[in-house]
Amino acid sequence: MKQRYGKPDANHGEVKGWYEQLGCSVADTKDAGLGVPDLFVGCAGITDPVEVKTEDGSLEPSQETFIAAWRGSRVWVSRTHDDVIAHVHDMRRRARRSAA
Repeated sequence: MKQRYGKPDANHGEVKGWYEQLGCSVADTKDAGLGVPDLFVGCAGITDPVEVKTEDGSLEPSQETFIAAWRGSRVWVSRTHDDVIAHVHDMRRRARRSAA
Protein backbone atom coordinates (compact mmCIF):
# COMPACT_ATOMS: atom_id res chain seq x y z
CA MET A 1 0.00 0.00 0.00
CA LYS A 2 1.37 3.41 -0.95
CA GLN A 3 1.75 5.98 1.85
CA ARG A 4 -0.10 9.24 1.16
CA TYR A 5 1.49 12.48 2.28
CA GLY A 6 -0.14 15.82 2.85
CA LYS A 7 1.05 18.86 1.01
CA PRO A 8 3.50 21.19 2.74
CA ASP A 9 2.13 24.33 4.33
CA ALA A 10 2.34 27.44 2.16
CA ASN A 11 5.06 28.99 4.35
CA HIS A 12 7.27 25.86 4.46
CA GLY A 13 10.06 27.27 2.28
CA GLU A 14 9.97 30.60 4.08
CA VAL A 15 10.26 29.03 7.54
CA LYS A 16 13.10 26.77 6.37
CA GLY A 17 14.91 29.80 4.93
CA TRP A 18 14.54 31.79 8.15
CA TYR A 19 16.24 29.00 10.12
CA GLU A 20 19.05 28.86 7.56
CA GLN A 21 19.48 32.66 7.65
CA LEU A 22 19.95 32.40 11.43
CA GLY A 23 22.82 29.94 10.93
CA CYS A 24 20.94 26.70 11.57
CA SER A 25 21.33 23.39 9.79
CA VAL A 26 18.01 22.19 8.41
CA ALA A 27 17.01 18.70 7.30
CA ASP A 28 13.77 18.84 5.33
CA THR A 29 11.62 15.81 6.18
CA LYS A 30 8.27 17.09 4.91
CA ASP A 31 7.83 14.01 2.70
CA ALA A 32 8.45 11.45 5.46
CA GLY A 33 4.76 11.06 6.31
CA LEU A 34 3.38 9.27 9.39
CA GLY A 35 3.20 12.56 11.32
CA VAL A 36 6.98 13.08 11.28
CA PRO A 37 7.73 16.82 11.67
CA ASP A 38 8.56 18.83 8.55
CA LEU A 39 12.07 19.85 9.62
CA PHE A 40 14.87 18.84 11.95
CA VAL A 41 16.78 21.98 12.91
CA GLY A 42 20.27 22.00 14.40
CA CYS A 43 21.84 24.97 16.16
CA ALA A 44 24.66 25.22 18.72
CA GLY A 45 24.76 21.45 19.18
CA ILE A 46 21.01 21.15 19.77
CA THR A 47 18.64 19.42 17.33
CA ASP A 48 14.89 19.93 17.48
CA PRO A 49 12.06 18.61 15.31
CA VAL A 50 9.89 21.39 13.86
CA GLU A 51 6.38 21.21 12.47
CA VAL A 52 5.69 24.08 10.06
CA LYS A 53 2.19 25.52 10.08
CA THR A 54 0.62 28.65 8.68
CA GLU A 55 -0.75 31.09 11.24
CA ASP A 56 -4.20 29.51 11.08
CA GLY A 57 -3.11 25.94 10.30
CA SER A 58 -3.83 23.10 12.69
CA LEU A 59 -2.06 19.84 13.41
CA GLU A 60 -3.23 16.69 11.66
CA PRO A 61 -4.15 13.72 13.88
CA SER A 62 -0.99 11.86 12.79
CA GLN A 63 1.12 14.87 13.82
CA GLU A 64 -0.57 15.05 17.22
CA THR A 65 0.08 11.31 17.70
CA PHE A 66 3.75 11.71 16.75
CA ILE A 67 4.21 14.66 19.12
CA ALA A 68 2.54 12.80 22.00
CA ALA A 69 4.72 9.71 21.49
CA TRP A 70 8.03 11.49 20.75
CA ARG A 71 10.59 11.04 23.54
CA GLY A 72 13.30 13.31 22.13
CA SER A 73 13.50 17.06 22.42
CA ARG A 74 10.30 19.05 22.20
CA VAL A 75 8.58 19.25 18.81
CA TRP A 76 8.31 22.95 17.99
CA VAL A 77 5.51 24.39 15.88
CA SER A 78 6.78 27.35 13.86
CA ARG A 79 4.28 29.59 12.11
CA THR A 80 5.95 33.01 11.89
CA HIS A 81 9.34 34.67 11.67
CA ASP A 82 9.00 35.59 15.36
CA ASP A 83 8.42 31.89 16.21
CA VAL A 84 11.62 30.95 14.39
CA ILE A 85 13.63 33.67 16.17
CA ALA A 86 12.26 32.61 19.57
CA HIS A 87 13.06 28.97 18.84
CA VAL A 88 16.65 29.70 17.79
CA HIS A 89 17.16 31.86 20.90
CA ASP A 90 15.85 28.97 23.01
CA MET A 91 18.21 26.50 21.31
CA ARG A 92 21.19 28.78 21.96
CA ARG A 93 20.11 29.27 25.59
CA ARG A 94 19.86 25.51 26.13
CA ALA A 95 23.30 25.06 24.53
CA ARG A 96 24.84 27.64 26.90
CA ARG A 97 23.15 26.00 29.88
CA SER A 98 24.44 22.53 28.97
CA ALA A 99 27.98 23.91 28.47
CA ALA A 100 28.06 25.48 31.94
